[in-house]
Amino acid sequence: MRDVARPFGPPIDLADLPPGNRLYLLACEPSSDPTMVWGTEVAFDPLLEEAARRNREGTFLLTPVHFMVKAVDRALAEHPEVNRRILNGRMRDYEGRHVTLSTQARDGRADIIRLENVHELSVEEIGREIWARLLAERREASTFAERVLTRRRYPVFRLLGPRLSGAVFRRGLQWMERNSGSNKKSAQDPGSAVLLNYLGGRGMPPMRSFVPSRLAIGHLMTSVTVGAPEKRAVVRESGVEARAMMPVHVRGDHRLVDGIQLGRFTGTLRKYLEQPELL
Repeated sequence: MRDVARPFGPPIDLADLPPGNRLYLLACEPSSDPTMVWGTEVAFDPLLEEAARRNREGTFLLTPVHFMVKAVDRALAEHPEVNRRILNGRMRDYEGRHVTLSTQARDGRADIIRLENVHELSVEEIGREIWARLLAERREASTFAERVLTRRRYPVFRLLGPRLSGAVFRRGLQWMERNSGSNKKSAQDPGSAVLLNYLGGRGMPPMRSFVPSRLAIGHLMTSVTVGAPEKRAVVRESGVEARAMMPVHVRGDHRLVDGIQLGRFTGTLRKYLEQPELL
C-alpha cells in the first residue's frame, strides 16, 4: 500500500511554547465571551511635543508610553466602575489604581510590568519606575503560575500531558482567583484593572482594526491597545490638515461595564492623550 502523507508534523511540546501561548492553551475553556471593544483615533503629536518639552528640563528620557500610563490612571479616577475585578462571581473595587504595562525584551520574550498606585505617581516618577524595571535584571519568577509560564522547560507538561496539565493549571488559576485580593495580608498579586499594550514600535504596520483577546484569568478585566501612529487627513476648523493619528482600542468586560460606560471611559482616555499637559 502507498503511504499516506501525514497532514501534520509531530506535536509541539508545551514546554517549547512561548509563555503567552501556553497560558491561553492551558487555561481557556469554551464559554460565552463578554468582551466588548471600542476603537477610536487619537492625535499623536501632542504626546510627542509634551514629552520633548519635559525632556528639555528632565534628567532622563520620557516617552509617550509614560504619558499613556498616567492617562489611564486619570480615566480610571473619573470612571471608577472600570477599576474593578470579579472574585468568586462578585465584583470588588480596587482600593488603589494599578496599571499593567506589556513590554518586550530584546530576546523577543514578552514581559509585563505592574505599576502599583499610579495615582500617587507623576509622569516623571512613572517613567523612572519603568526604566528601572526594564534595566534591572530579570527577576526570578515567584508564584506558581509565573514559574509554569516563564520556564522554558517544565517537566510537568511531559508527565501529565496537555489535557491533564491544562486541567490542573486551570484549577490552580481558580484557586488563585479565590484567594488573591481577598484581604490586604493575603493579596500578594492582586493584578490590576487595566492592561496597557503599546504595539506602535518600529516596523509595525498601520492598525486598521484590532480585537484584543480576553485573558483566561480575571486579573486584567480591561485592556488598552495602542497602535503605530500614521499620517491621516483630519478635518479641523481651519480646514483639512495632515496629522499623525494613532489607533486606540479599549476592550471591556460586559460583566463590569456596558457600552455607554466603555465609550465614556474611552472618551476620557482620549481627552488626556490629546491634552498631555493636563497630566
